[in-house]
Amino acid sequence: MLTNEEIFTHAKKVAIGMSKNQIENYVVSSHVTGDRQLKQVLLEIENRSHQHEKMLIDERRGALRLKKAKKDLDDAKVDGDLFCIDEAQIEFDDATLDMEMWSRRKAQSNYEINVFVEYVQKHVESQDKLEEASEWNEEAERKYWIARLGKQAALDIVANGRIGIGNMDSIAMMKKEDQIATIDVASQYSCLLKVSIDKIQGRTEKQFKAYAESPDIDIPTFHGVEKTLNVPLLDEINERYLQSSD
Repeated sequence: MLTNEEIFTHAKKVAIGMSKNQIENYVVSSHVTGDRQLKQVLLEIENRSHQHEKMLIDERRGALRLKKAKKDLDDAKVDGDLFCIDEAQIEFDDATLDMEMWSRRKAQSNYEINVFVEYVQKHVESQDKLEEASEWNEEAERKYWIARLGKQAALDIVANGRIGIGNMDSIAMMKKEDQIATIDVASQYSCLLKVSIDKIQGRTEKQFKAYAESPDIDIPTFHGVEKTLNVPLLDEINERYLQSSD
């Protein structure tokens, strides 16, 4: 078994920020068109690079604070004033503790920036294409808003059976042909998703029926879902009622 000291020592070294999967699926893909995804990536690189540079300045400031705290502590020890020594020791310990975090933060920052940089390298072939991607394109923007509002309207339909007031208000501001295209996208997605959900549910209909006919009462949870990517109760139903009857 790991000791407390081993766990704490390792945890202090760990730099866990956003994973590549998280960045690609929930930052980049929060936009529904390739043009806007690339613009978001460039924005992330700009913002995070600025934050990284600020971090390096803060690290330098922390190093200077630590040197000053060390000098003040040494001076206090020479003077022999116990109160001043205690005060200087606290400042030195605090400054030392702050300095320990910079390596973790820099590693995390570098990792995340590199994920965005790799995305650009994968999707942009030349400097000209990169500059082109940084400019607003009227047709690309038109398609983006059709796709984005279409997605939002589709989720309204899936959840509530109709397009919500907020999204319908935004759609109503568009040109007529764009309104039609947006509602068409929303209808396509919501209808196709409903069919897909019905098909997915059909794959586990046997388990649902077996559980419904059983005398047992249980509650599904997501705890342990990563083991088989099934809700654990479904696997238990297979073991209790279906495997035993085969």
